[in-house]
Amino acid sequence: MSPSLRRPSIIPDYRQSGLQPVPKPWRDFPLKGMLLDADTIRERIETLASEIQEETEDGPLLMIGILSGASVFMADLIRHMRGELEVTYIGVSSYRSGITSGSLAWTLPLQVDIKHRRVMIVDDILDTGRTLEIVTTHLESLGPASVKRCVLLQKHRESPHQEGDAPTIQAEHVGFLIPDTFVVGYGLDMDGQMRQLPFIGSVLLPES
Repeated sequence: MSPSLRRPSIIPDYRQSGLQPVPKPWRDFPLKGMLLDADTIRERIETLASEIQEETEDGPLLMIGILSGASVFMADLIRHMRGELEVTYIGVSSYRSGITSGSLAWTLPLQVDIKHRRVMIVDDILDTGRTLEIVTTHLESLGPASVKRCVLLQKHRESPHQEGDAPTIQAEHVGFLIPDTFVVGYGLDMDGQMRQLPFIGSVLLPES
């Protein structure tokens, strides 16, 4: 590793942060409040891009985004990178209805050969780690030189983990640490809705 490479930056911790008011154009959406505004997200992505770009000093990087949640994050991330890289996507879905996690479904298979290549998986959120672990295991079976991971959000659960719920994998690059709340916006959705929000918001869930 080059001596000029710096250590990853400290991950901004929003686990104890209060919610901000939802911006006026989006107040009709079922949101409790805004957790991360657009400017905060943009500034953090610039930092992540710089950190990942330094890794291209060892050779070209293949960035694989997980659809559909990572699409907005991936697009903004790569626009801040100047190193040699290639971009592709795979489709994986684990939330089949509302906020309930269902069986993992592959919606778009990998379209490129990754053998002997340096791979960076890009995803929207690390919750239980189940999706990221399955994707990582699958990609590692295809013979890449290395596989690393970058996520925009990493969720912290306040309640004790149920059996099998504890995160099983970690990401080398993390945008923000957030509380155990269901969030939408900036590519994340609920039932396919609210991906277009330019911020990260906490959903107002119906009472059970």
